[in-house]
Amino acid sequence: MQIAKRILISTVFSAMLILGTSGAIAFTQAATPFSASFTFDTGPPSLSNGQNIPFNQTASDVTAYFSSPAGSTFSIQTDSTTQSTLSQLTGKYLYHHGPYRDSLEIRFSQYLNNITFSFATIESHTATGDEPSNITVTAYANSSTTTPIGSAKAHAQWPSGDTFPQGNITLSTGNTQFNLVRIEVPYESPRNAKDIIIDNIIVTGADFIIPEFPSWLILPIPMLAATLALFLGRKKTENSQTRHSFCHN
Repeated sequence: MQIAKRILISTVFSAMLILGTSGAIAFTQAATPFSASFTFDTGPPSLSNGQNIPFNQTASDVTAYFSSPAGSTFSIQTDSTTQSTLSQLTGKYLYHHGPYRDSLEIRFSQYLNNITFSFATIESHTATGDEPSNITVTAYANSSTTTPIGSAKAHAQWPSGDTFPQGNITLSTGNTQFNLVRIEVPYESPRNAKDIIIDNIIVTGADFIIPEFPSWLILPIPMLAATLALFLGRKKTENSQTRHSFCHN
């Protein structure tokens, strides 16, 4: 019995040593970075001027689904259809045309760590010296009714020769990934813009690869199992012999 105990202790110690020295390597996930750019110009599928959301766009194996809780309140437009000059936006863009301050939601087919895009807020430069209106982008996992993963806020700059203020906004969530964002103009004053234009959306993420069962576990696990079986077998035999001896006495 003492021999079995010594074998069990030695095996456990050896297995722990192997696990301790190799564990950091075994469960390290390999990440393959990827990025995708949505400009509304190249698709697929191709988009026509005046086309309303909802619709899909695919780029670099990532599909984005554009929609709004308010319905079809965003549409594809260009400078020629809006009679605007927006130098930071290129070709087609997503234009809000509803009467209210509506939000835009984008659901992605991949989990992401970063999103950046260009925008314009539809407002006029007043004499009061106010800054252009803020916009916010909020990230979620699967549903906008859950706790946000992260958010960012930014405002554009008043243009020089352009029709409306334009800018860029970026949201990074570190190691926590998201697949849904909500973009909106929060109400902050009666002079706030309610309409926005979105373009040049760039997202980045990483595909995490689950490693195969580590080969270094092949040795310690059978060692532990066999030694434990030997220990329990000997203990069971010893208990049986003890009961047998007690009955005869």
